[in-house]
Amino acid sequence: MEMFFHCVYDPKESHLFFAPDPKYFECPRNERVTLYSIPSWNKLKNNTYTIRPISEKFFEFNDDCYISVLFTPLLQGKKKYWNNTNVPFEMNMALMGKAKDNCPTKHFIGKGSSNFYETMIKAMEDTCPWDQSVSYTICFELPAQEIMKNWGQLYLKLINLFFFDQCHYQSPTSKYGCYIIVDPKVKKAFRLPPKWVQKLENDELIISPKVDWCKKGISSAFVYFTAELKKDCLEKLYQMGKSPIPGFTYENVTNYFAFNTKSFVAKCEKTYCDVPPSGDWTEPIWITEMEELNHKNRLNCSVGIHYNSIADVKTENPWTFFCSVELTVYFEHGQKLRKYTFSNNLTTFLASNKEVTPEHCWTSDEFSVKMNDNTDKQDVTSCYHDEKTYKCCCRASKEPCNIAAIIDRYQEIAQIDKSERKRQIEHGCDFKTQVSTTTTETCSKDFVRNDLEMRCYGVFRISTTAMNNRGKPTLEKENCYWPHPQYHDEYSIFCSNQFFDNDDNNIVVGKCFTSFVNDFTSKSNSTKEKKFDRTLILCCNTGVYPNKRESILSRSFVLL
Repeated sequence: MEMFFHCVYDPKESHLFFAPDPKYFECPRNERVTLYSIPSWNKLKNNTYTIRPISEKFFEFNDDCYISVLFTPLLQGKKKYWNNTNVPFEMNMALMGKAKDNCPTKHFIGKGSSNFYETMIKAMEDTCPWDQSVSYTICFELPAQEIMKNWGQLYLKLINLFFFDQCHYQSPTSKYGCYIIVDPKVKKAFRLPPKWVQKLENDELIISPKVDWCKKGISSAFVYFTAELKKDCLEKLYQMGKSPIPGFTYENVTNYFAFNTKSFVAKCEKTYCDVPPSGDWTEPIWITEMEELNHKNRLNCSVGIHYNSIADVKTENPWTFFCSVELTVYFEHGQKLRKYTFSNNLTTFLASNKEVTPEHCWTSDEFSVKMNDNTDKQDVTSCYHDEKTYKCCCRASKEPCNIAAIIDRYQEIAQIDKSERKRQIEHGCDFKTQVSTTTTETCSKDFVRNDLEMRCYGVFRISTTAMNNRGKPTLEKENCYWPHPQYHDEYSIFCSNQFFDNDDNNIVVGKCFTSFVNDFTSKSNSTKEKKFDRTLILCCNTGVYPNKRESILSRSFVLL
């Protein structure tokens, strides 16, 4: 392929035109060449020689030239030329002169680079769901004498389009068929960008039900597209400054691309099967397919509020892959109460913990397997907590996964570490039998020992006849209790007041504390003031009580 320019000058201006050698080539601006992938369509005589009057505005002769290449698959009326390896296309080259500003696209190759083919692929991949164009443009700078050489190489590479799907929207990253994406809320069909296709076929996205996209025939599933994947399209929207989708506001469109969303994706294999009918992006067949799949593959969540025994919770089939449940512990009239909030989205769940992503949310089966006595709270990726609130997310399933049981179990794990929990199960309070014969029978029962809210306390007497003002404590009584008024005795009430701060509605995180109190049950003739300084109460979580008790018994106290 060659290009010939024949310029006619007035004899007195002949010095203006002189070719140093036969291979020399200058690039005039706005001269165009068109080639087709089917040779019989090319009209070479119209492309090799053009007679135009020379003018300063039309021609910009220069040693280096900017070239714009427009690649367009031929769709309408050309389907008979499609086969297993070829998609007919038209390729237009326009000489843009010596100014880079003449290039119509951001896909640009600098001088001396030969990766124009890779840039063409990138231009094809730089699409978003709303794009209806099937033409792709690149621009590059070349020495004028190399233009036709590179033009020919690009043409010869693209003429063998074995890597393209036979789709309305060409996708060089897919080999399995054509894809349509449907947004469940607006119920419109769009193109699936090649970058998204690649993620989908590499099994890098969360989908339901599980689909092998390489299998023959129609395949469909609900796919979770993250905001990270859509950020390039969001940047495009910001640059556009207006909605590219008729009937939808700019704010609604940007919100779709700024957040994680669940969409319906269908793959079809019929040639040209992803074309929007008559320019309308709504395709009833794919809307129907989406609704039927959602009915067959229901993903349910619990939704509502549950206050203790008063329930107002319902089951809902949402357009989501995720559910969440939140537990808030609060106090009312001296009672510790629990409020559960069930949701079919992650907005509330993710608000205060940016490190938790949907990929961390477990399935119901994973919760059953992983939430055991050997689990550390930092290993529970689906949950987190602050001072008053516990939150868990999970993968939606046929039966709601966001139930009170998983958040209750996480609260146990969050409050007690693994080693403490093990000691609690194996030993409980491990009372001294000589002082706690009766209570041991009660507090060592399995149903009591496994209760997260059970505490232990011990009462120590420090002798007033200590030598050198130093006294050894003697264990006089110990017992277990629950932080509720009906379970208190005369000593446990002191522990309860410390473990629970009613004003702040906040459970004290500390595992143990000590308190000196007046022994108002003593029959001693000593003054209450003296006894106040000689009685020590130790209050602890179950798993740590035995060690703390032995620590106190091994020490001496200075009496002031």
